[in-house]
Amino acid sequence: MRELSELLERAKKGDQTAFETLVKQTETGVYRYLFSLVGNREDALDLAQETYLKLWRTLRSFRGDCSPTTWILRIAKNCAIDHQRREAKGTPLPLVITDKDGTEQALDVIDPTPDANPAEAFAREERQAAVRKAILALGEDQQTVLVLREFEGLSYEEIAARLDLEVGTVKSRLSRARQAIKEFLTARNFL
Repeated sequence: MRELSELLERAKKGDQTAFETLVKQTETGVYRYLFSLVGNREDALDLAQETYLKLWRTLRSFRGDCSPTTWILRIAKNCAIDHQRREAKGTPLPLVITDKDGTEQALDVIDPTPDANPAEAFAREERQAAVRKAILALGEDQQTVLVLREFEGLSYEEIAARLDLEVGTVKSRLSRARQAIKEFLTARNFL
């Protein structure tokens, strides 16, 4: 989108108002994208802030090889990947169990989630994590089109205009992205 490119160029020159406008125009899409990747509102909000901080620090490195939207979503994706790596390590929480004889035993439990049916909660979280991994595994072109269509609800024409592509290219990339996700989930027995 030409307007985003102009805002980005002005922001590169130190125009903070242009940067603020760029953020306002892209923040909803960035948040939705991050939410689709991490599945948690608070984490998505934190990662959106992290995305825009990184964007501000790296503005001068934007060469224009892709659209501003693609570049911003790439930064967001990298923030999400870093977040998932940190989360994968887990944070042990102490749990103390008292035996019948009064002896206390400390156990470490990773991220307990209270739920009425733990098996269903586990299966749901596994499916959600698999979908997020499938989206992260997509190529950047497919991922960007998928996010704009499925999470931002843009039409093919709007996506084409935003990314400076032909409508047929948008449809093709979206079809390949959906197929790749289906294959990813099928290979892991989620479909």
